[in-house]
Amino acid sequence: MMTNSVSIDKVAEIASIRFSYTNTHGNDILEGFNERDRHAFNLRTTMKLKKWLSIDVNTRYTIDNVDNRAFRNNSNRNPIYMLTQVPRDASYEELSDYKNPDGTPHSFRGFQNPYWSMHETSNADTKQWFFGDITLNFDLYKGLRLRLRGATDIQTGSGWTFSNYNSPFDVDGQYDEFQENSYNNNYEALLMYNKRIKKFSINANFGGSVRTQQSKKIQDRVDALMQPDVKSLENNAAQIKATTGYNKKTKESVFATASFGYGDFIYLDVTGRNDWSSALGRGNWSYFYPSGSISFVFSELLKNTAINKVLSFGKIRGSIAKVGNDTGFDMLYSSYSYKGSYLDMSWFERDNLEKNPNIKPETTRSWEVGADLRFFKNRLNIDVTYYDKSTFDQIVRADVTAARGANQLMFNAGEIRNWGTELTVTGTPVRTKDFEWTTSLNWSKNNSEVVSLIDGVSRYMLTSWNGLNGVQVYAEVGKPYGQMYGTDPVRNEQGQFLVNAEGRYAQEVDHYFGSVSPDWIGGWSNKFRWRDLDFGFHFDFKKGGKVWSYSGYEGSRNGLTVQSLDGREEHLYSNLIVGENTEERRGFLQPQYTNKANTDYAANYVPYIDASRPKGVYAPNRVYNESVAFWAGQPCNIAYEPQNYWQGESSRQLSRYVYDASYIKLREVSIGYNLPKKFLRKTPFKSARIAAVGRNLAIILQNTPRGLDPEATSTTSNGQGLEMGFALPSANYGFDLKVSF
Repeated sequence: MMTNSVSIDKVAEIASIRFSYTNTHGNDILEGFNERDRHAFNLRTTMKLKKWLSIDVNTRYTIDNVDNRAFRNNSNRNPIYMLTQVPRDASYEELSDYKNPDGTPHSFRGFQNPYWSMHETSNADTKQWFFGDITLNFDLYKGLRLRLRGATDIQTGSGWTFSNYNSPFDVDGQYDEFQENSYNNNYEALLMYNKRIKKFSINANFGGSVRTQQSKKIQDRVDALMQPDVKSLENNAAQIKATTGYNKKTKESVFATASFGYGDFIYLDVTGRNDWSSALGRGNWSYFYPSGSISFVFSELLKNTAINKVLSFGKIRGSIAKVGNDTGFDMLYSSYSYKGSYLDMSWFERDNLEKNPNIKPETTRSWEVGADLRFFKNRLNIDVTYYDKSTFDQIVRADVTAARGANQLMFNAGEIRNWGTELTVTGTPVRTKDFEWTTSLNWSKNNSEVVSLIDGVSRYMLTSWNGLNGVQVYAEVGKPYGQMYGTDPVRNEQGQFLVNAEGRYAQEVDHYFGSVSPDWIGGWSNKFRWRDLDFGFHFDFKKGGKVWSYSGYEGSRNGLTVQSLDGREEHLYSNLIVGENTEERRGFLQPQYTNKANTDYAANYVPYIDASRPKGVYAPNRVYNESVAFWAGQPCNIAYEPQNYWQGESSRQLSRYVYDASYIKLREVSIGYNLPKKFLRKTPFKSARIAAVGRNLAIILQNTPRGLDPEATSTTSNGQGLEMGFALPSANYGFDLKVSF
């Protein structure tokens, strides 16, 4: 993937113009074998029309064409996901012959071939995006200004997706087309007043805004193809299904701010805002939220003192605020959708989400204190903040029992508290005429607690895999946000796994796996400048947090991971070389296999002398449960046949696929060069810069299996912690050229 950009600046007597063009083109194999071609045009103009009037115009137009956009997570149309399930000894020649002469898929040992998804499923889409805003600035009177601004964000798009006839996951094939358009219009008027009287200063603003968002989508789908290879709605062997989507929301606001200062060292700021949202019901659509802050630049009082030679700048600050938030479109009243007809009678289906007309706006109350300290003429800067905020009436949608008539419920959920510390230290260890090194380290730790939910509810499910029989992530009262539970073997008080006489785990369906929230996160940046050449790099790091991997689970069940190699050689030696039978590989003879008259374990237990030799997968820390009378509480030395263990017992121990999500990543490397002005003297350019940048370049440290990104997740919303079929970690590279006239 390569990015090229050119920018041009032009300054005239009454106007300045800036134009830039960026082209991104390339194939991104790791992101689903897609081909992207993007053109972006930017134009900004500033004009002084009158002494009391200026105008600012900013436009951006983007054309985005993508072939074979990646399917995500554990979709059968995602070749990367399918590749993780193909046997490791599969060759390119075996896989590339994916299609039989009659058009049916060539089965490969029962696995779906990723080449089928690459060549027999496809999609394409195009998107046009226009953003523009115009701002009028009026100087009404000394210190009094009026700003009128209008902005629009218009997007249109169309596309199609195709799965060919005989696809293993859809034998009838499928084709659909869609068209969508949306706009986001924002209008704002702001009256600004600035005044300074000796040591006192005041900055006050009063304004209002109206924001309207709307989107529409029309989709036509054919669920059965008449002929293979034909990508058309006319190629249908069933009724064409049409669906429409609509979304609209309007928010009106009035707001005011005021900042008071004295002597350039103490400032007081207050704000107030009231919103009216069409997404909330009558009686709840209006909500007000204020804030206040104070800052004290104490270094102003230390000027011309010995301390000032060390402390260049010092400020302490504190604030308190309340913030309101609404929800999305159509979240108030449940409805029914037309699903077809039966015996000439139409039938409708209720929404899976039970909506709530009494939803109240979310409210977040917060306070924070901090300090900004700069030493040795800004060679060393320290910024530290401590914050505490609580969100009340959080708007959530949680899974509920199907007996309610819906799968999810919309409601306001109690209180969730977050508090923590943020620290940034920036230094310039070396600064000379030709060389400078600047380094910056940031660190933050966020703590959270679910203080309360709705009455009678101690937790609700944020997301899950396989429902209550798999892995779930909850918001749970009294614990940090994002607690992970799942199906796992029963343990005794010593933490040992309990098994029956066959060595099978007894299971519990609500075992605690840990928290998905990290202990802390941070970053380290460095920038070096030598004359006109600069070089920089940035690391990100995270400590703690859990992630459960569906890819690891499926890979082990199919014998495709390094983890699933455990016990193979021992089993093959015992079974093929030594020729031991099943009971001998277990390391003992059960009573029913002896020639003694009774079946009493105590009298007939017959161990082998070499019982300690592994004969398959040996899972440690196991003891027999109470159902095994004679051996109850005794260690279990049964060796499992690898295939039976990884396909059976591993699915009964899901904690095996819970990993520590800590990492250290090389997030970015950049190098740039500013052409010396002497090279530009005979050109129309005032300045020119060329630069190259690479992002997400390497994972230096990780506790997840190699190839599994510690940041992999199935969603970017509240339900974090589950990886459900990942895209391989990928790097991006770009090239940039900027010139000014």
